[in-house]
Amino acid sequence: SSGREDSLDVVFQLTPTKTHAVLVGGGVQTAENEFIPDRLLLSLGWEHLNIFHRGVTLSSEVTLSPTFRGDYETGFEIRNRYPNILPWGLALALSPYWKHRLNRDTINIFTHILGGEAGIEKDFSDKLRVGLSAQAKQVWQIPKNLPFDETGSTNFLRFSLIYDSRDDFFNPKSGVFFSPYADWAGRPFGGDNDFFRFNAELRNYLALPFGSVLAWRLRGGLIAPHSGMRYEDISLFEKFTLGGSGTVRALSDRALGPDSILVNFRPNPPDPVTGEVDTTWFFDHYGTLLLLYSFELRTPYMFNNLIGFAFFMDVGMCARDGDNIRDEDRAWGPGAGIRINTPIGPVRIDYAKNALTPYSWEPREIGRIELGFLQAF
Repeated sequence: SSGREDSLDVVFQLTPTKTHAVLVGGGVQTAENEFIPDRLLLSLGWEHLNIFHRGVTLSSEVTLSPTFRGDYETGFEIRNRYPNILPWGLALALSPYWKHRLNRDTINIFTHILGGEAGIEKDFSDKLRVGLSAQAKQVWQIPKNLPFDETGSTNFLRFSLIYDSRDDFFNPKSGVFFSPYADWAGRPFGGDNDFFRFNAELRNYLALPFGSVLAWRLRGGLIAPHSGMRYEDISLFEKFTLGGSGTVRALSDRALGPDSILVNFRPNPPDPVTGEVDTTWFFDHYGTLLLLYSFELRTPYMFNNLIGFAFFMDVGMCARDGDNIRDEDRAWGPGAGIRINTPIGPVRIDYAKNALTPYSWEPREIGRIELGFLQAF
């Protein structure tokens, strides 16, 4: 024996992952059920995934959604998460936010929302997260040309769960996304609203032959007052609504629900025969019982992996309760769209038509076109 021990040198070459990024998003959609898109959707965000080299995350996002008329919605949100800062592997999450909305037309309505969330989260795996948080929200809604305002506050405790086994965030071909939450608002936490709220969303993605994907989404929600509060006394800003991007795409934003608030009115051109002037009234609608079902058949990307197509159906209901469901609380609509594959996710162009209204070449009856980033669900 030579007396020399055998040895093996192992060299690891580590490439650090980028820990911060700038996020940019945009799109257009139709407002007030017009056929031609007239609202821009813009967002700018920043995130850092490893502050202090301890896995602390910090993200912020600014959103702006103006219309060509001068209306706009804007918001700012910060989310800060401290992992393993508490016993039992619990993470601390903080998230203040501010939103502002202006309807600039015959009625000028200013809406301000200021809120915040503080809670604890537990990751049981890379797919399952459970959270418990306390949230507070203050809303001011002030119209300049109407004798009413909507002002109130809500304090509530939320239990939430997220399970996500999708194989890809941008273009999932398999997996499940499940996200329920339950809120207890009001007594004993104070505020102007006393209610229990439950909401759950389930998405499923199935790979089909020839590279196609069948995606479907089911969402349900219920709000029930307690401590003597009535359904009609719950602030509108806490209720559900349907219509617009990500829900029933054949309808304009906040188009379904038995409870409504006037947000605009506009005189129409005089009748050429009688000279009478009719007025179009615009309402936002809300409800306390929600059901939404959507499915999409998505083709694979073609033409050098650039263009894909989608065929979908959205069915929705937003009502007071199970005993008070009106015909106007329900809607459904088929549609079709184009998906353009980009390095930052698919660009989506969708057309949808409300099946409960007759087809017409009138702008409000011909359907809706929507353009945005990422899949609808």
